[in-house]
Amino acid sequence: MTPAEVIEEVTRHKKWLIINGRVIDVGEFVERHPGGCAVLLAGVGLDVSADFHHVPAHQRASVTRRLAGMSVAALEKPTDLPPLAQELGRLAEHILLVRNSFEVQRDTDRPAHLQLAYYGQGLAHLVADHSSAFRRRLVDMVGPPPPAGEQKSRDLLLGKIECRISELLMTADESRMLSLVEHIHTSTTGMLDSLLRIVAAGQRPDSAPQKTGEAIQQALQHIEDWTQREESFWFTYQAADERA
Repeated sequence: MTPAEVIEEVTRHKKWLIINGRVIDVGEFVERHPGGCAVLLAGVGLDVSADFHHVPAHQRASVTRRLAGMSVAALEKPTDLPPLAQELGRLAEHILLVRNSFEVQRDTDRPAHLQLAYYGQGLAHLVADHSSAFRRRLVDMVGPPPPAGEQKSRDLLLGKIECRISELLMTADESRMLSLVEHIHTSTTGMLDSLLRIVAAGQRPDSAPQKTGEAIQQALQHIEDWTQREESFWFTYQAADERA
């Protein structure tokens, strides 16, 4: 199984990570992990071998046996990928880290206002920092330059998000808070999973240079389309119930 195939499965909600060259399914173990579920969720889709070996308890024979029982496949790392495909692989790791951060933050036991505060902060970082970094890395691979006025448009969206969330937090309307949390979760994880599938398709060993280039252009367009959808949502969203 290649890294690209692992990524594709992760976007289908598989909780797979990589340890010692093996793909490990931790889906049924997450809630029982002695170190908590967050550390496993943060590593989904990634090679966490170094972190795994930093924990002395992981050297026990019982842990080795448990890993063997959760092993899905051996990881096959292609050694002759073109430079662009290799760069897409590094970008995929960045996207996975961001995607996993939203999964780690998801805690339905938290009060509604805290859920909204955490998710709102995550969305703000995605708009202000991560999506821009994704776009820059993609543009650096192939050109063209980013559209003029991109920074100003992003700042306007960020300001609107922060304003609308602050307004809603002041209403103490838990139902609407949870509804907005669900929107943010669905929008962000949906965008990131789709972006991962696009990037994974471009880094497969059998991808021709033309197909890799098409994947890069498709990824750029995907980020732009998502940004426009978010602008449409946040610029029309009413934090206060108009019927009140």
